[in-house]
Amino acid sequence: MSLSDALRSGDVFHTRACVIHSRRGNVRHSFRYLTDYLLLAPAYAAGPALFSRNRFNLLSVCDRDHGGVRKVGEGRRGRVQGLKKRVCRASTASRSRF
Repeated sequence: MSLSDALRSGDVFHTRACVIHSRRGNVRHSFRYLTDYLLLAPAYAAGPALFSRNRFNLLSVCDRDHGGVRKVGEGRRGRVQGLKKRVCRASTASRSRF
C-alpha cells in the first residue's frame, strides 16, 4: 500500500524529530528541541481523539492558518489556487521572453 493510499484510508502517521535552529556570523547561537509530527489527510482521517480540524481541541489544525495570509488562509484550496497562479505566471513569463 502506498503512502497516499494509507492516508486516504484514514491512517495517521507519527514521528518524533529534533528541530535545530542556529545563528552564524558575529554572534553564534543555537538551540534544539524535540517535537512531534503527525502526517494525515484531514479530509479522510478522523484523527486521534484529541485532534480536531477547524475546531477547538488539545491538538487542532485550522484551515485559516494555512494556504494564505496568516489567520485568513484558505487551507488546501488556497494552496492549490496559489500554485496554479504561480505556474501560470511562470509559463507566461517564459513565453514572453521569446
